[in-house]
Amino acid sequence: MKKNDQCGFFKFFTGYTESESRIGIWQGGARHLNQAEPVPKQPNLNKLGDAGRFKCRGCPTLPEPMLDSRAVYTESESRIEIWQGGSRHLARRLFKHFLYNLSKRRILFGISYFGLAHAFFHPEPHAIIPNARSTYSLLNSVDFHPKEPIFCVTHTHNNIIRLYRIDNDMHPVLIQTIKGVSAQLKEPQHAVFSPDGKKIVVANWTDRSLNVYLRKNNGLFEKKPIHTVFLPEALHQSKPHGIAFSPSGQYLAVACGASHEFKNGLALFENIGYRLKHVDILTHDQLPGIPKGICFSPDGTCLLVTFCEPSGLAIFHFDGKKINPLPKQIIQGDHTGLSRPEDIKLMPKRPYCSVSNSDKNTVTFYHFDKSTNTIADTPCWSLKNPEAHLTFPHGIAFSAEGSYLAVTQFGHIEVTQEGNIVWKSKFPPQEGAVNIYREKEIATSLDLLHN
Repeated sequence: MKKNDQCGFFKFFTGYTESESRIGIWQGGARHLNQAEPVPKQPNLNKLGDAGRFKCRGCPTLPEPMLDSRAVYTESESRIEIWQGGSRHLARRLFKHFLYNLSKRRILFGISYFGLAHAFFHPEPHAIIPNARSTYSLLNSVDFHPKEPIFCVTHTHNNIIRLYRIDNDMHPVLIQTIKGVSAQLKEPQHAVFSPDGKKIVVANWTDRSLNVYLRKNNGLFEKKPIHTVFLPEALHQSKPHGIAFSPSGQYLAVACGASHEFKNGLALFENIGYRLKHVDILTHDQLPGIPKGICFSPDGTCLLVTFCEPSGLAIFHFDGKKINPLPKQIIQGDHTGLSRPEDIKLMPKRPYCSVSNSDKNTVTFYHFDKSTNTIADTPCWSLKNPEAHLTFPHGIAFSAEGSYLAVTQFGHIEVTQEGNIVWKSKFPPQEGAVNIYREKEIATSLDLLHN
């Protein structure tokens, strides 16, 4: 596995301690962590299955419209450079005049297709939250509250869920830790907020269970689940990976995928009050590979699913409590930028889809057509190193208003030929971390114009 020597442990304005519940802001000047030595294949290594086979070949992919023109914003000169059919025309105007003329002249191709996506987020992390526990853990998932600047992070091997709030100074502050015997966490793999923000659902790796935690009047969440349900018997040889609520909150989808020793599957549950009722599944032989990340389309009629090896992304139609096993679109190949894709999320209020790629240490962005629920097969932008400081990115999440992007990372772990993730017993806990990226101001202005 390739190592990236650009990533490491960073200097902060204020250090993180559990007693202070404070995370400092990265100020650059990274000093490198000591990279772990290659891990020999030993039976006593910690491991969590995380790979698979993408078996489907030659599936048709709906073509996406791509224009010859694009617009690029240069901050230093406050100008837009426009290329049309290979010829270059430079419009030199103050930025506010450009916005006015852009709206009048309807020069929207540069926004709607390419979206100036490179201006959406600063390429360097605004804050980095290292794992402050004494032992290493995979930080498998992150999810933002749908209405408040709160996000939750799963510490799988520490058996805890941590909740943070971004305060008025734009600093993430620890507000709650869900842990202990009463929490019934058994290697929590993924945690998500319900669309109304009143519940957290956690998928546990060890016993294939889903726990539901209710929010209390003080804004924190119960430390004991009010409801627990297990994956259906048909998926007893599967392990949960990604989970996602439909936009209406009526359904919860679960992607079951791990290493080659486990079976693949998709499970669909109906959310009734605080209870989850199983309604449909796709089993191992119905899927083109090992599913990892999953999310619903904005209209709730499709499921977007990533598959890790060989890399691919598929879109399944969902209708009346049933998932159509024949994908309506599959994208795969080097041109897609997908490389062992993990999580997948749609950007709020913008026509883009993002995917974390653990093999390439990138988060790639794709144009998503909401009218047809199809995705472009080439990325329009990537969050990448050395600026991004990513090592094996995994979970991703956007804040409700789109101002923040959170990405979990595993650090310099190893992946065996069987697809298991392994690390030594004294592996530095700080290798596991959450990077927070801030939206660029230019994106906000263009979105106001586009809307």
